[in-house]
Amino acid sequence: MNCLGNHHSDLGLNWDLHQDETQKDRHSRLQNECQKRGWRPKPRNCNPSNLATDLLGHQDLLHHLLVDDKNSLLYCYVPKVASTNWKRIFMILQGKSSDNNPLHIQASTSHESTILPRLSSFPLREAAHRLQSYFKFVFVRHPIHRLISAFRNKFQLHRYNSTYFLDRYGKKIIASCRNRDSNANQSLENGSSRNYSITFEEFVCFITDAKSSKERKFNEHWQPIYELCSPCFIHYDFIGKYETLTIDAQKVLDLVKVKHLKFPDLRSRSSTAQEIVENFMGSLSEESRQNLFQLYNDDFELFDYDL
Repeated sequence: MNCLGNHHSDLGLNWDLHQDETQKDRHSRLQNECQKRGWRPKPRNCNPSNLATDLLGHQDLLHHLLVDDKNSLLYCYVPKVASTNWKRIFMILQGKSSDNNPLHIQASTSHESTILPRLSSFPLREAAHRLQSYFKFVFVRHPIHRLISAFRNKFQLHRYNSTYFLDRYGKKIIASCRNRDSNANQSLENGSSRNYSITFEEFVCFITDAKSSKERKFNEHWQPIYELCSPCFIHYDFIGKYETLTIDAQKVLDLVKVKHLKFPDLRSRSSTAQEIVENFMGSLSEESRQNLFQLYNDDFELFDYDL
């Protein structure tokens, strides 16, 4: 692919991206790391025909890009990086909610597969036009913090979707990574993975096991961000971070001149979050930690996170 959304849109922005030192640093870091890997496409005449040609066979790159035609926006959503609230914002912008308070929209509604259009649903030439001319943004997060958040939400906190993830992945994780004691054998024979907890060590074993790589890639909640959003092939005008969510989200809303909405900020600001991360990482063997760092190495380096 030689040309895939290399030019940012002209929206009459009231804030100069090129004068923002944080964005300059993030884009420079990303570009350098992409070039090291040979992943940065070479620019050419970026008309829709060329873009459409480049997209042939690569439509999977577009699946996580949500489209807002009214405001000329493309957003690559990453689970566990405030994606629910961004989806709620998109619903309001597109008139799919009459309430301007994002928190009044049910999270389950925002995740319905048909509620927001994806770029992959458009014909290639139309998708190429949007890639070329729309404002594109993505939010990223420290890979380990994101993974632990996903694990806690899907396998530990007993919410609606915990049952789904235990049913879908529990037996596979246990079969692949658990020392098969009698209780585990009995539960597996009974077809149940809910009678006991999946440990973080077992979960990390599963997602870093080459044999389960297809399962890892299938689920967006622990798939690396570079695989979900292809930042070396799609030029994002704005790279936001979960760690600076309040500031970055407001900048995006200011950029696209959305004055009537405020991005929710429900993140915990206590030291507990770091303590939780340390406890989870402390529960891993050295081999599991190294396997985990290797799995998310590209995310660490592309987005400038420390191990």
